Amino acid sequence: MQNWDDLKYCLALKRYRTMTAAASALGTNTATVSRRIDRMNETYRHPLFKKEGHQWRPTRVAEHLISLAENTEEALQTLEVELNDEPKEQVLRIHGVFPLLQSDLGALISTLYRTLDGLELTVAAAPASLAFGETDIAVSTTPPEEGRIISQKIGTITERVYAHQNFIGSLEGWAKLNGDTIHEELHDQLFMAFDSPAKLSIDGVDTAYQIIGAFPLCCIFNDTFAQSDRSLVPVDGYPVSTHEIWVSYHTSRKNDPLVRQAIDCISDMPLGDKPTERYSA
Repeated sequence: MQNWDDLKYCLALKRYRTMTAAASALGTNTATVSRRIDRMNETYRHPLFKKEGHQWRPTRVAEHLISLAENTEEALQTLEVELNDEPKEQVLRIHGVFPLLQSDLGALISTLYRTLDGLELTVAAAPASLAFGETDIAVSTTPPEEGRIISQKIGTITERVYAHQNFIGSLEGWAKLNGDTIHEELHDQLFMAFDSPAKLSIDGVDTAYQIIGAFPLCCIFNDTFAQSDRSLVPVDGYPVSTHEIWVSYHTSRKNDPLVRQAIDCISDMPLGDKPTERYSA
């Protein structure tokens, strides 16, 4: 029987697909991951992973071990929560696609602070793993596939290319929001239309709004934000982009009152439709 220390290497490679990414998630190096996987290959006299292109895919034997690893991981995390009777600090980490949602972010943070006394909050527009405890709540455009995750669709948002009405007929280029990684096709269209990369990369929706109000540039905005200001008008020739928004957390946190209250606050964000789906990875 493999111990948990061995199993977590198998679990990480399945989740992250490459030795480098698995090593980064585990806080080790690629050589160590490779050595641990090779050792398990020898133990079971069967390859646990097969390489397909640049990624590693688990074999049937590995899938059995991964199931065991996930059960062990969940049991350990649940036990840790149950045994910790001391009052917990109100520390919450939320990672996600906030360049899309910054117009709603201020209201969300305000609601969290009003609802949760003594909250220490970190909000970041960056990827982070729920399965490896890098974040408490993830906000994404698709349900995460890693580990034992509970996901809930909280709405759908639409975005399109906007410009200030004073410059709609004389645009000289485009700007993009830093951290916006889901509009690559639309960015490519803007690149081709202006025969140029983005003239500006901007942190924050409010800053982008101020800049395109002063310069003949266009930018992708959430419709809810853009349509609240009549000075912003859609630029013809570009498609509407639609994305579902999902909020997710690890199953070991399903009875955590801090996470449950935060999920309720996030689910109340006005994103255009009500939560309609739940999904468990």
